[in-house]
Amino acid sequence: METRGLEKKRLIEEDWNSIAKRPLSRTDFPPDFLFGVATSAYQVEGACNEGGRGPSIWDAFSHTQGKICDGSNGDISVDQYHRYKEDIDLIAKMGFGAYRFSISWSRIFPVNMVV
Repeated sequence: METRGLEKKRLIEEDWNSIAKRPLSRTDFPPDFLFGVATSAYQVEGACNEGGRGPSIWDAFSHTQGKICDGSNGDISVDQYHRYKEDIDLIAKMGFGAYRFSISWSRIFPVNMVV
């Protein structure tokens, strides 16, 4: 049993090493593999004072002097709040079949509601 496990590990390592020596391609994945992209609300959403959004812990953190090296914050970020249709269009044009996104909790519970 242990020998089969070691042999399987060796085969996986050989396969990985052959792939690592050349650019990775979609053909390296099964035909039904679903490629997708993902974003995180604070990093892309922006519109910090729109749509009923309340302040988040990330707002407090990023607005505290010295917490972020360059002083940046997510107040505008890449403004996906206003540009989501363009973003989805770009994702589709790049050939991705899935998009996982998040919505800031402070949009859902703007006044620190506890469920």
